[in-house]
Amino acid sequence: MITLHELSNEIQYLMQDFLFIERVNKTKALLTALGVLPTLRQKQHELLHNNFAALFVSAYDKGGEFELSHISTFYSVKAGLPSKTYVMLQLMEAKGLLVSIGDKQWRITSRLAIAVVPLKEADSAKHLVAAK
Repeated sequence: MITLHELSNEIQYLMQDFLFIERVNKTKALLTALGVLPTLRQKQHELLHNNFAALFVSAYDKGGEFELSHISTFYSVKAGLPSKTYVMLQLMEAKGLLVSIGDKQWRITSRLAIAVVPLKEADSAKHLVAAK
């Protein structure tokens, strides 16, 4: 099973794809609306929030299951993730976005999948037309 720390290493390359970024933005909006991501100092923590949301888009693309190998804030910060990553995952589980499948292992639920699924071809075409 892939870990969030492994996914965080891949994110910098994925964040160059505008369709991936669009999915990240949808996910970040959902997480903010549900109170998982704090609204305090959003601009200062924009990179961390983007990285956190990108984890779930990437995890969905790899089967929707992931684990957190270390709950230490040190490992989270070292990986470029929010220091309270484990607490945020627990909050996501409480809000029905994730379901626990083992010790520090989760699966993305349909409630979170709404935001992380790939854009439909019609949606992609709208973005291309709007960019011209």
